[in-house]
Amino acid sequence: MALSDSEWRAWLAQEDKQPVILVEAQYYDGSVKTAYWSDSGYIDPTDASGKNYLPVIVSEVVINESLQSSVLDDVEVFLYDQDLLSWRFVGYSFKVWFGDKSWPRSDFVLQATEKTHDLAARDPDRVRFQFADLGDIYFDQLVNGNGLGLDAGLPFVFGRVFNFEPLRTGSETFRYFTPAEIASPEAARDNGVAVTITNINFTADGTGDGLRIDVTLSAPPAGRVTLDIRGGIPGDPDPTWTNNNLKHLLQRMNNYIQIPIPLGPTLDTAPMDDLGYAFYQYGTVKQMLTEFCDSLGLNPRINKAGQLDVIRIDDSGTATRLATDSNLLSRLTLQSIEPPYKQLELGYRKNWAVQGTDTLAGSVSAANALLYSRDYSYEKETRTLTGYPFVRNQKRETLLYEQTDAAAELTRRWDLRETEHRVYAGEGDASFLADEIGDKIVLRSADYGFGPVGSSPGTSVIVISNKKNLTRQRCQFEIWV
Repeated sequence: MALSDSEWRAWLAQEDKQPVILVEAQYYDGSVKTAYWSDSGYIDPTDASGKNYLPVIVSEVVINESLQSSVLDDVEVFLYDQDLLSWRFVGYSFKVWFGDKSWPRSDFVLQATEKTHDLAARDPDRVRFQFADLGDIYFDQLVNGNGLGLDAGLPFVFGRVFNFEPLRTGSETFRYFTPAEIASPEAARDNGVAVTITNINFTADGTGDGLRIDVTLSAPPAGRVTLDIRGGIPGDPDPTWTNNNLKHLLQRMNNYIQIPIPLGPTLDTAPMDDLGYAFYQYGTVKQMLTEFCDSLGLNPRINKAGQLDVIRIDDSGTATRLATDSNLLSRLTLQSIEPPYKQLELGYRKNWAVQGTDTLAGSVSAANALLYSRDYSYEKETRTLTGYPFVRNQKRETLLYEQTDAAAELTRRWDLRETEHRVYAGEGDASFLADEIGDKIVLRSADYGFGPVGSSPGTSVIVISNKKNLTRQRCQFEIWV
């Protein structure tokens, strides 16, 4: 039975524990098999048939956690079997757990999930397992549209988009593709002038995971046709799609990439604002995922469980614990200073088919001519700053669709950077092994005035980096305050 967070933290604080690091490394040798290793030997004391974790790990085991990734440092193993060099480890799972020799195997806490990237050796008696960020594997993939059927699968739409140009297939007919879901035009325009849709036809593209959507206008258009698209049928948005837009879109994205990305539980609580993305040509997961997450102030990464994690750094949430000078193994150092925002503009409702005023109909209003001829609409906040002569105005673009969502996100970012923030670094004891990226902790230290604040025993800080050395039971961390 898995330990609770409080039990895990209590064990880390103990002086008389018997720590042991476990590794389960998959490899191929006629079939997929698993090697069981440790740094000091382990057999489950509660299971007579438990695996024997051989004491062959000879290097320190270190995990680098940051807002961008969770990556295991090289792990060196004693070459206890000459056949090991012929086993195919590259590309197979490599997992690390940490716990006590007296515990049943089920109580150990997962610390890293990797895939072996390469093998190397400094001498004939040892093998060094090397790793890369799983995000590099998962994110560097093409989103191929639904191009496995008879049609090319382009142009391709995920979610809700504004002023998108479909493919013309006849005098009054136009086509686009979506994941296997109803996604209909809620508006159609001819050179910026609203036109009538007489028919929408949905056809499976032949692969079972995509949909071809054909739109028929009431008359042949005079110029460039653009559509506003959202999930569901006109006037009745898809409730599944609106329930959690980001997670829904990423679930659909997994149908169109070679290696599906495991989705973590943080997506269940991600903001549910309307988002959308359009491909006129094949794009990459990184391209789309980065823009989605940037729009919501999220940091995407593959976490220690091997799942897509989305982390939003803000001042909300409850602190997980109190850390004091007794938990620090070095003095804190100041890494950087972030000034407040002076002016922030946030772009929303991305225009997927920017049109010049020379191509729009003469009857289009001046406001609509401006709307259809620029990349984004903008919300803006401005404040007077004194004491920061070099602070420049900031401009950020998003995939947010609704003005109200953009205004709310602008306010969140504006308030977050209302005052100066700083990043500090330090080295901590074993208690920091339980601190995850994005965790809020209360820090009380004589360094830099981290003293009591009001009724709080210290200053609230957020963990943004944590290099966890399991062997030495200490961490090199960065905090944002």
